[in-house]
Amino acid sequence: MATQKEALAEYKTLLANLDKKLESLKKPERYRPKPGEDPRASLLPLAEMVNHDSSKFAMMFGKDVPKPDDSIGLAKFVWKNVDQFSAWCCAVQSESPVMKREVEVAATSMLTGMRNIIKFIVDNKMQKAVGPQLVGEACGQVMMGNEKLKKLSKTEASGVQKEVLQSAAAVKTVVSDVKDMLSNSAAHAMEDLGLEE
Repeated sequence: MATQKEALAEYKTLLANLDKKLESLKKPERYRPKPGEDPRASLLPLAEMVNHDSSKFAMMFGKDVPKPDDSIGLAKFVWKNVDQFSAWCCAVQSESPVMKREVEVAATSMLTGMRNIIKFIVDNKMQKAVGPQLVGEACGQVMMGNEKLKKLSKTEASGVQKEVLQSAAAVKTVVSDVKDMLSNSAAHAMEDLGLEE
């Protein structure tokens, strides 16, 4: 039977490992899939599992402090999923610069949400229940990241097209704003000169 001290040590290790995985998303290792392997098809179910895992922490630590054996079992189970999830994130990021950016944003959101729950548990030495506000924020963050992964660009070309369209929309907004400013400026200048229509 495990002790509370052993459980806390397990969660400190999980927190440190999550920090490493978050860092690895910024500089993913190059991955070449084996024949027949589909990194995206492997990533999405794991993203769903990580999404559900964040809810498990929220349920287990939401009201009472769980037994050490239960909390250690959950930490080990979740770490296995997070480790595999991170590996497949790196594989999908290797596809192209567009995929690297899209996956990094989505996966960072997911792992940060998970990390926030674990950090709360560690900071409170497993003696305090995770409050509903933190649960809502952290689980929401994990869920949003999961949704972003479901909407990854199908190809590099479609990812580039999406970025171009977003840039074009931003430029159109800026041009419209400048046009309005110039038009207002000209109207004020004409008023000042007494040339208003």
